[in-house]
Amino acid sequence: MAGQREWIVDKKKEKEIKNRLKLRKEFHKLFTYEDFQVYKDGYKFLDNANIINYLYLDGVKLKDKDGNKHIIEKLK
Repeated sequence: MAGQREWIVDKKKEKEIKNRLKLRKEFHKLFTYEDFQVYKDGYKFLDNANIINYLYLDGVKLKDKDGNKHIIEKLK
């Protein structure tokens, strides 16, 4: 019985991870580069790397209102 319980927990975790990734991808489609700039200006107490981590934006391409793509990356 313990093995079956572990399998159910693993399936639930796997499903939760897939749902989070799906939501994150949808968020990245809706979130624009202008939104990122406004967010950065509003949260001046956070540095750029923390904002990128908080919004899961590292390596994400965001479009601006003109259709140009901007890759968001932390400075290394």
